[in-house]
Amino acid sequence: MTWERATLRCNIRHLIRLGYKLKGVDNPHGFYAFHEINRELVDIIGSVHQTLIIFRSVWATSDYSVQNYNKFLYWVNTLNLDSGAVQFSINQLGALQMQLCYFGEYDSDAFDLFHHAWKEDIKKMYGCQKHVSTS
Repeated sequence: MTWERATLRCNIRHLIRLGYKLKGVDNPHGFYAFHEINRELVDIIGSVHQTLIIFRSVWATSDYSVQNYNKFLYWVNTLNLDSGAVQFSINQLGALQMQLCYFGEYDSDAFDLFHHAWKEDIKKMYGCQKHVSTS
């Protein structure tokens, strides 16, 4: 078994323990994960790239952000300044995107810290919901 598959398998088991449901875990290009109970834990797309796993989520931009684009850009930059793990950006369609990377071999304690930092960054993002569509 390759490093990628072994690490991915361990991370997937950890996500399941955290309450995520997963689809496409046998897909070599990535998987989809969602949390049925806690909707603040965003849906993610994960993919494996040699020595890291990339997690991504996307939110539609609200009408407020479209009409106040400079404020939206300022807010995204502020999110990145305050972020502990997540990198926020605007994708080519104008939607808010988050990305974070888990590097190296799986370690339960390290993945718990990684997930905690991820959740905290998402909470900060949800603190200003006028910029994203949550419907």
